[in-house]
Amino acid sequence: MLQNSINLVIHKNHPIGISQWETLSNMMPEFIHEVLGIAVEQKTSSDTTVKLTGAVDLLIELRNKARENKDFQTSDQIRKQLMESGIQLKDGKEGTKFSID
Repeated sequence: MLQNSINLVIHKNHPIGISQWETLSNMMPEFIHEVLGIAVEQKTSSDTTVKLTGAVDLLIELRNKARENKDFQTSDQIRKQLMESGIQLKDGKEGTKFSID
């Protein structure tokens, strides 16, 4: 049915109304998945976690370098902005760790 409707519009110069356009638009994801067999790649939460961890680790490294250079303004700014984003830094003997609130 969808295929016939699409062919009419494409090959017969048969215009469609707004309600038909909305129906067609709503059916396209199902058509792409069910008829064409194309699946959308789903990102997992572990992908996001790996990226977040890498970004925070970089900020921790920059903060540590600022502290080594006695640039406490930059160090404090990094900590403050991370905290405002819900990321808390914890300095310890084994280095700086973070947690997400």
